[in-house]
This record gives sequence, structure tokens and C-alpha cells, in this order.
Amino acid sequence: MLFRSIASLRNMTKNICRAMSLTCSKNKVYGRAKKSELSMIVELGHFALALALAFASVLISAQQPASTKAVSDAPVSLSQYRQWVAAAQPASPPQPKKGPVVPPPPVDFRPADEAFLQVLTLQARVAAARQSQDRLAGWHAAIKPRVDNQSIAALDVDILTLAEKRAGADAARLESDLRRVVDRANTLAARPSGTALLASVDTTEASGPDAEGLSAMEKDVLVRGRDLLVKMFQSFTVGGGEITELLWYESQATEAETNYRVWSARAGFDAAVKALGTGH
Repeated sequence: MLFRSIASLRNMTKNICRAMSLTCSKNKVYGRAKKSELSMIVELGHFALALALAFASVLISAQQPASTKAVSDAPVSLSQYRQWVAAAQPASPPQPKKGPVVPPPPVDFRPADEAFLQVLTLQARVAAARQSQDRLAGWHAAIKPRVDNQSIAALDVDILTLAEKRAGADAARLESDLRRVVDRANTLAARPSGTALLASVDTTEASGPDAEGLSAMEKDVLVRGRDLLVKMFQSFTVGGGEITELLWYESQATEAETNYRVWSARAGFDAAVKALGTGH
């Protein structure tokens, strides 16, 4: 879009120059052109050039934040993060004029790997906490109409509201912790504080006991737990259960979801480190 706009303004400038040429040819000799005509044409040329520069500057500044955000929000692998950390290392001392060339020491990626793993772990915990909050909010919205016809006690609604707000507070606390570890990871990579960092690993690369355990946990615990929660909530809405019992099972399901996400992130991280090497 930027280049098309500049091309259009360039064509406008060419048309103005063509008009200048025509005006001069009508007067046979360039020196005989009327001063008023020449002055007007020169001013138009200056205006077109200034407009082109200003318009290009506006377009570039308007496009820059979107481009930066797209890069910041893109998932970052451990390999890419290590590249940033390596590039942020201080320059090697100058080589001696005589004698063998001394290779630079290898980069110790252990602090960077630890920071990356912390980001991964907290991302998993935040995702599980937000999932719990969304589930409680959905239940709250679903039972609201039943309060008006008194099929559900107002006290049960208050208890559910408190649980929803508590889940939101837990998620906000975890997000605050995540921002701190992201800032530390950005510091190690010489990136500006506050820059988004979405750590990512391929969880399908997990092998051995991790892969088997994650698969069993997903099928035997997570899927069954979600189905059980749906049935328990439906039973509660028709008076077949207590809100405290429902919330207890919901907390157990959230804990299982958190453990699964953290385990999955750790297994993917271990697989990535194994593929890349420790780097020290």
C-alpha cells in the first residue's frame, strides 16, 4: 500500500512537470514564459513533493506498531530465544596479533533456559486459571434466570459469585507473576522491558514415560472430569446437588488441568533441550 501511494504521488509530480513543459513550449523559449505561470508551476511542484514525503512518513509510522505487535505476539521457540540470548552476549576481546586464534567461550544457556521454562510454566498456570474462571462465569450466567423464579437459592448464587471472583483474583495474581518472569527473560535477551514473550514448545515431541503419562492423564482424568462437571452442574440446576459439592469437584478438575498443562510444558521443554543440547 505504501509503495502504491508513493507511485501515485510520483505520477502527480510527473504530470505537473509535463504541464510545465507544455507551458514553456507554447512560449517557444523557456526564458519568455510568464513569471506568474512559472511561479505557480514551481509552487505546485514543491507542494507535490512535500505531500509525498509527508504521506509516506504517516504511512510508515502507522504501519510500524502493527508490525511490531505482530512480531511480539508470535510464539517464540527455545531455539529462537537462545539465538536472542547469544546475540546479547558481550563482544569477545580482540584477538592477539601473534599466536593462535582464541575461540570465544561457549554461551552458558542454563540461566536463559530456566527463565524460558518459568515463562512456560506460568503460561500453563494462567491458562488453567482463566479456564476455571470462564467455567464459573458460564455457570453463573446459566443459573441467573432460575434465581428470579426461585428455583435456585440466592445464597447458592452468592457462593458461586464468590468462587468466580476468587478464580479471577488467582488468575490475575498468576498473570502478575508471569509479567515478572517475562521481564527477566527479556533482560537476558536484551529485549525492552514490557515486551510480550509467548514461549512455545512442541508438546508432541515428548517421549517415553512423559508421553505415556500425559496421554493417560488426558483420557482418564481430564476428559472424564469435564464430563462429570457437566453432569453435576445439570443435576444442580434441577435441585439434585449442593453448590459446595459442585465447586469442590470444579477445584479438583482445575488442579488436574493445571498439573496436565505444566507437565506437558515441561515435557516439551525437556525434548527441546535434548534436541538443542545444553549449550555449556
